[in-house]
Amino acid sequence: MNKTLWVFILCFIAPVVFALMALKFSWLEPAQTNYGQFLNDEKIIANWPENQHTKWSLVAINQQVCEKACLSKKQLIKNVFEVLGKHNLYVGAYSLNQQSDSLKLNDLVSSKELTHDLAEQSLTMNSDAIYLVDHRGLVVLEYPVTYQESSDNDMKRGLIKDLKKLLNYSRSRA
Repeated sequence: MNKTLWVFILCFIAPVVFALMALKFSWLEPAQTNYGQFLNDEKIIANWPENQHTKWSLVAINQQVCEKACLSKKQLIKNVFEVLGKHNLYVGAYSLNQQSDSLKLNDLVSSKELTHDLAEQSLTMNSDAIYLVDHRGLVVLEYPVTYQESSDNDMKRGLIKDLKKLLNYSRSRA
């Protein structure tokens, strides 16, 4: 066969072979598109309050009695909410109090405590984490809280970047 034909075929086959080898031998580092951890199973908070402006919500799970760690998580959520600036119009900040047979949702942003009773449901979620919930009540991402300032600051930065990215890509925003 012609020498030009072999070079032409090699130009198409070589990139495919190199790409397969790079995948098989892990030559490339995996790309990171988000800073939180996706939940393995689908969790939906039933009767999630509908607000036409709120696209995403930051949620902390609390036990019946709020101690120092609980207050620290609430303050962390408030700090993230304030740092968002103009984007905080589309973000809610809540704490979920898990009581004996139901969940109570408290708004962390408003000066008054608005409490929504979320029926008789129970969620098996980590209380040492902050969750990102969409406007329908679907829990999407989990951000573990370690209560150490340096790692929590990294987690906050990642959470803010994820929220801004989600809000910028949101097609339903006016």
